Amino acid sequence: MRQKKIKLVRFRDQFATVRLDEVTSDHVEEWLDDDMADIVGSAETFNDYVRKVRELYSHYKKLVPNNPADEIELRKDNSTHIRVMPVGDVARLLLFARDHRTWLLPRLATELFSGVRFSTAGRLQQASFHRDRHGLEIAKAMIKTRKDEYIDSMPKNMWAWVSVGWDQADCWNMALHDYMHAKSALFEDAKIAHPHNGCRHTFASYHVAAFKNPGLTATVLCHTNQQMLWKTYKGKAAENDGLTYFKLLPSNVSRFALQLEAPSHLPSSARTSPPPSRELA
Repeated sequence: MRQKKIKLVRFRDQFATVRLDEVTSDHVEEWLDDDMADIVGSAETFNDYVRKVRELYSHYKKLVPNNPADEIELRKDNSTHIRVMPVGDVARLLLFARDHRTWLLPRLATELFSGVRFSTAGRLQQASFHRDRHGLEIAKAMIKTRKDEYIDSMPKNMWAWVSVGWDQADCWNMALHDYMHAKSALFEDAKIAHPHNGCRHTFASYHVAAFKNPGLTATVLCHTNQQMLWKTYKGKAAENDGLTYFKLLPSNVSRFALQLEAPSHLPSSARTSPPPSRELA
């Protein structure tokens, strides 16, 4: 019972501002794979957490008939479940946001180009951004480490995207659950696959591939163990794709969205990026 209570308290702390019927299977998996990564280190532990969440929803099934944990497949091994978004998909997502959901770009771009967790991005405010110094200040209440963090090593294209929606009041008036729904709707309306924890995994994989500097990647991600990061993300993306990823800008994203469109007879995994210049935007 003590172990069960610990798991449910952690679930409560993560989703404290979200209604039970608004939590999805993707949100639960993202929580376990990322925010709980230091605790959920094995398939056995992952499965145990999933079962506890299932039990919670089963207890309240009359009030919340849809159980998000029922859609989560229990794991048989300890392999890392990481799916990287193709650069073309990211370009099309950003293009759609630029043309139709400008107010989402400051938070979305911070996820895509600095790798902050969804739960952090959803709590950021304008005061968190120091655009004149290209720095991001994250209060301890916004981040898993529960320590105040200041990051100033993000790629420059992040700031170009943040600036696009900077003056949109709708961006800064959102609560965490508002951002959760708006982001999900963005992926759906843009017709882009949305892997759980996809933005953070995509950033980390392309950053390691492009710069071959796990220490820098770990610094931006606020990790303390670069060996684990190297093991997790090395080999998940090609260097050319990584270099292209960090060249995506509001001014060129239309070209990349078209240029990186995969032929219809090729699977998405076969998409490749043209060799970019070494001089990054």
